[in-house]
Order: sequence, then structure tokens, then C-alpha cells
Amino acid sequence: PVALAAVDLALWDRAGKLGTTAAGLLGALEDGAWTSLEADLALASGAWPEAADRYRALLDGAVVGPVRAAVQAGLAEALCRLDRGREALPAALAAAGAFEQLGMADRAAEARYWQACAAYLMDAAADARTVLLDLLERSRTGSAISPDLQLRVLIALGSTEGREGHAE
Repeated sequence: PVALAAVDLALWDRAGKLGTTAAGLLGALEDGAWTSLEADLALASGAWPEAADRYRALLDGAVVGPVRAAVQAGLAEALCRLDRGREALPAALAAAGAFEQLGMADRAAEARYWQACAAYLMDAAADARTVLLDLLERSRTGSAISPDLQLRVLIALGSTEGREGHAE
């Protein structure tokens, strides 16, 4: 029962982020829908190597549109959490670009956060700072950035500045 509740919650959350219902998501996806959900659950549970493998397998398949962008964003997050910034950067950039084209600014902002994380992991603090400051500015001008993401951006910006010796 607990596992089913987690699946229901993840499916509901994923569908909401993609602007559809859980039933619509399952009906719209072809083969691999449960694999995508399993990848999301692996990511959420901290099984990052498994999540990265599942996301890569999905990208080798026929996922398209917002689902493909979500898979790319998931891959970017999993790789960042594994300290593999160089591998994460292309996935984060692809996800952000796709979400922007789809008019999904909130999801694009999340992907940009993982872009900044990848840059930070690659010792490109200036690039990470630029992306984080842009996200912070967007949040202050009313863009669709969640309070959770805004807080993560502030923490990441503090980490980036501290790493560079700019604690002030």
C-alpha cells in the first residue's frame, strides 16, 4: 500500500508539472510510461545511478515533447547528484531549451538550476553564478519560479560565492 501511494503521488505530481492529469499522462504516453515513472521514483528515493540509467534508456527510445524534456531534466539532476557535471550539462541545457519552447517557464527554470549545478561541479563558478543570478532576477520580477526553487537558488548562489571566497 505504501509503495502504491508513492506511485500515485509521483504520477499525480509529474502529471501536474506537465500540465495534464494522471489519466491523461498514462493515456498519452506510449511504451515506457511506467519506466519513466520508475526513473522518477528512483531519483526521488536517492537511487541516482539507477535513475540515470533509466533516463538514458528512455532517451534512447521514442519519448517526445514535454515528456522528453522531463526525462532530460531528470537525467541532469541525477548526474549532478552523482557529481558528474560534465555529463549533466548537455541534458540540463536540452531540457531548459525544450521547456522554454513549450512555454513551460517553471520547468525551464528548474532545468536551468541543474545547468548551474553542472557548471559549479565543473569548476565554472562564473557560469554558475550567471545562471543563478538570472534565475533570482526572474523570481523577483514575477516569473513562475516556485518558492522552493527560489530558496535553492539562493543557497546555491551562497555556495558559489563562498567557494570563490566572496562570503560577503
